[in-house]
Amino acid sequence: MPRIAIISTTFYPDPAVASVRMTQFCRFLPEFGWSPTVLCRHYGFEATADDFARDVHPDVSVRYLTSSPALPVSGSSSGLNTMQRFKGAIGRGPIGQLAVPDLSIRFWRSIRQTARRLIDDIQPQVILTTSPLHATHDLGRWLREETGLPWVADFRDPYRIDPRYQPRGLGLLRRKAHQRFEASIYRNADLILHNIPVEHRWARLAYPDARQRMRQMLNGCPPELAERTIRRPDHDGRSRFSVRVIGAAGDEESQCLVDAVAEKVRQGADLELRFVGHPPRHTDRFHRQLAGRVTLTGLVPHREALDQMAGADLLVCNTSTRRSRSLLLSSKLFEYLAVGVPVLVVNPTFSDRQFLRRRPGVWLLTTPDRRDLIDALDWAMSDDATPPRETVDAFRTRYNRRRQVQTLADDFNQLLRHSSDSGSK
Repeated sequence: MPRIAIISTTFYPDPAVASVRMTQFCRFLPEFGWSPTVLCRHYGFEATADDFARDVHPDVSVRYLTSSPALPVSGSSSGLNTMQRFKGAIGRGPIGQLAVPDLSIRFWRSIRQTARRLIDDIQPQVILTTSPLHATHDLGRWLREETGLPWVADFRDPYRIDPRYQPRGLGLLRRKAHQRFEASIYRNADLILHNIPVEHRWARLAYPDARQRMRQMLNGCPPELAERTIRRPDHDGRSRFSVRVIGAAGDEESQCLVDAVAEKVRQGADLELRFVGHPPRHTDRFHRQLAGRVTLTGLVPHREALDQMAGADLLVCNTSTRRSRSLLLSSKLFEYLAVGVPVLVVNPTFSDRQFLRRRPGVWLLTTPDRRDLIDALDWAMSDDATPPRETVDAFRTRYNRRRQVQTLADDFNQLLRHSSDSGSK
C-alpha cells in the first residue's frame, strides 16, 4: 500500500475545526489504497488506539513535531502563559506583519531536519501540506526539493486574496514577497487543492501554467450524516423546538439570537437554544434571559458535534461581522445541509452566499436586528422551511466525504504513476 505523509498544524483528537479536513481525509484514504501518516504539532490532546480505530482508521498514524503542547488544552486565551501571550503580541505587531507568509514560518523552518528524518523513516510516496497557516507549504516545497517526492499543496482557506491574510501596516512593504511565496507554491507543487471555489477560479486565472495541476476539493459531510446513521441525542419525545449553533459564533450576534429566542418564549413558543463549541462571552445574561432553556456545551469532539447537529430543529451559522468580510466558505454548512433541517445563516461571507444561492431551506440575514431574527424563527418553525427530501439526498450524495476521498485517491495514484514513469526514464 503506498504511503502519504500529511503535514498539518493540527489533527485528531484536537476538536478544533482546523483538524477536521485532514482527519476526514485520513478516515477514508486506507479504503482506497493509501496509508497516511500525519506530522503535526502537539496541542495537548491525546487519543488511544481504540479512539483512532473508531474515529479515524487503525492504519493511520501520527508523529508529533513538538514534544510538548503548543497551546493549553483548553484552547482558550485565558489559559495562555506569559511567554505565549508575548508570542501572540509579536505576531500581531510589526515583527509579525513583516513575516512571509506569516510568523509561523519560523517554526516550520526550525523543524526542517526533524521533518526530513521523519520522511526518511516513513518513506512515503507522496507528501501533502495543508494550510492555513500558509507557512506549512514552505516545508512542503523544501521537502520536495530535498527528496524529489511528489508534493500536494492543500489550501483550506485562500491566501493572498483573503482579507484575513493580506499584509497590513509594515507588512505592506512585503507585498511582492507574499506574491513570490505564493507563486513558488503554484510553480513547484505537483497538485494544488482548493477548498474555496472563488480561490480556485482566481488561481486558474492568476497561474495559468498550473491549471492542469489544480483541483477544486470542497469540504463535505461525513457518511454518518450523508447516510443518516448518526444518533439523535437529547430527544426525549418533547415538542420543544431546538435551535442550535455549532462552532464559533460572534458575541454580539449570539446575544441578538438569545434576545430573539427569549421574545419567542415570552410569546408562548416552546424553544430551547444550544451553543456547541467555544461559548460566546458574557453568557451569564443568556441564563438570566432563558432560564432552563439555554445550554452551552463548550468544546466537544467532532463526532459529538455531529450528534448535536442531528438533534436540531434549526441550525444556525452565527458568523461575526468581522469574519463575514473574509472569503471563507463555512465548513459547518456542508454538515448542516446534510442534516435536512432548516438552516439560518447570519452574516454570510461572499463564498457562503455563492454556495447557498437558491438552496431551499436556507434563510440568510446580514447584520440582523432582533425583529429580523424573530421573523427567521417564525419561518423555521413553519412547515415551509424544511428542505425537500430529494434536495437533501442529492446534497448528501454529492458531498459525501467517502466519495470525495475516492476522487482524491485517484489523483494520488496518478501522481504515483507519473513519478514512476519519470524515474524510469
